[in-house]
Amino acid sequence: MPLLTLYLLLFWLSGYSIVTQITGPTTVNGLERGSLTVQCVYRSGWETYLKWWCRGAIWRDCKILVKTSGSEQEVKRDRVSIKDNQKNRTFTVTMEDLMKTDADTYWCGIEKTGNDLGVTVQVTIDPAPVTQEETSSSPTLTGHHLDNRHKLLKLSVLLPLIFTILLLLLVAASLLAWRMMKYQQKAAGMSPEQVLQPLEGDLCYADLTLQLAGTSPQKATTKLSSAQVDQVEVEYVTMASLPKEDISYASLTLGAEDQEPTYCNMGHLSSHLPGRGPEEPTEYSTISRP
Repeated sequence: MPLLTLYLLLFWLSGYSIVTQITGPTTVNGLERGSLTVQCVYRSGWETYLKWWCRGAIWRDCKILVKTSGSEQEVKRDRVSIKDNQKNRTFTVTMEDLMKTDADTYWCGIEKTGNDLGVTVQVTIDPAPVTQEETSSSPTLTGHHLDNRHKLLKLSVLLPLIFTILLLLLVAASLLAWRMMKYQQKAAGMSPEQVLQPLEGDLCYADLTLQLAGTSPQKATTKLSSAQVDQVEVEYVTMASLPKEDISYASLTLGAEDQEPTYCNMGHLSSHLPGRGPEEPTEYSTISRP
């Protein structure tokens, strides 16, 4: 008899009595990253008492995670919530966003004077199943990385080639500009004599007026007219251009109408340019028949 009394006392101290005041599931399973729900039932008379949910295998050392406020209002703390339904005399505990570390021994309890009432619940967490989307995401990601690497490889080859082509174009443009500049400088550096120099193959034509010796220009004109009547022969002179731009002046005189003309090849005597001042000397050469 004393042993039975001691046994009942130990049960009472541990939160149990001969008539169980609160019950709940022995084991509850949940999936990782999912949620689970635990429903505990209590007897009549405990409706207004506070209900709680604690974690820990040892009764006196368990840590209370969430507790009701004495009403049917839901109370949530972190990932755990509790709601008391006093009409049905049940309270429900919900754990969300489960992790593997959530697997442990928990208690459904009622707070009262003295020792609280409670019942253990074993919570286990199963790994979440691998979905097809997660399985196919890895090859897609790998292909994406390979595509990016391929693009980077193309850029690493194309960029130096483009820079090389641009550099060659720049060098070619610089050489062309340099040659054009040299040509312009060379053209600008030519002397006026060189610019005005005629080509060697050009022919120069001159009309020569024949004057008779000892006559004035007026008389020469009269005589020339008479000579034209008498069909005096007209002399033509073809002058080839000289290597330089020098101009030589010559006067031809015929003594009489029956005299034959005398021809002479003349070189330049002195360099004279057209348009030079009158102060520069002009040299003349007189040719007479011997």
